[in-house]
Amino acid sequence: MTELKNICYSDTHERCLLDLYLPDADKVRNGRVPLIIWFHGGGLSGGDKGGVRPFAADITPDGVAVCAPNYSLLPNVNFPIFIEDAAAAVARCVSGFKDILDEYGLGETGGIFCGGSSAGGYLSMMLCFDKRYLAVHGIDSAELCGYIHGSGQPTDHFNILNHNGIDQRRVIVSERSPLYFVGLEANLAPMVFIVSDNDIFNRLEQNRTMFRALQHFELADNAELIELQGGHCEYERKREEDGRTEHHRIALDFIRKYDK
Repeated sequence: MTELKNICYSDTHERCLLDLYLPDADKVRNGRVPLIIWFHGGGLSGGDKGGVRPFAADITPDGVAVCAPNYSLLPNVNFPIFIEDAAAAVARCVSGFKDILDEYGLGETGGIFCGGSSAGGYLSMMLCFDKRYLAVHGIDSAELCGYIHGSGQPTDHFNILNHNGIDQRRVIVSERSPLYFVGLEANLAPMVFIVSDNDIFNRLEQNRTMFRALQHFELADNAELIELQGGHCEYERKREEDGRTEHHRIALDFIRKYDK
């Protein structure tokens, strides 16, 4: 695995840096390297791109590249700066990934995917469903090959509420919510929602509501809801008998299904 650290994707904020993990040349399948952009968790107020490295170490031997961006955090910024950062990181990958593959002689660009854990799952959902953020960069969110939303909050994120003096236990659906945009766009990329049965309070129920909303608008043909056993994002840490995490297995299966 080749590690490229602290690549600047925007000069807007000092945290606008990303790490890129590339598979070794002998691990590339069919001359193509798919890329998954994975946003770290931390409640929009903490966390770091370095936390994505274990996932990258798991999946790069399967020929998949991983991008791990940092983004601006509460309380230093408010909504929607972190989503704008996330969109800029995706745009940087869309425009620049081919050049990096050429530089390292790794073959052609495969499909580009987006996902995240917890707060990162909220970011991936916002990019997926509110098309305005990627449209700033000339990208239709449906042009990406797919999204993996890991234990994200589809309503107004609790820390956005808290930052704005609102009881974070409230369930609010506004333009700060991925759920708000379900039904406004018919053209969506494939996606999978991952959530745990003992997740953050009300997170399981909210992800079920999000998925049911997609079904209500007949938009779930290429969507899946996967409910796993355990606590919040435990599927990223718990190893199965073959040594893989459930997160690795789900992500790899999804990427291989929709890589195009």
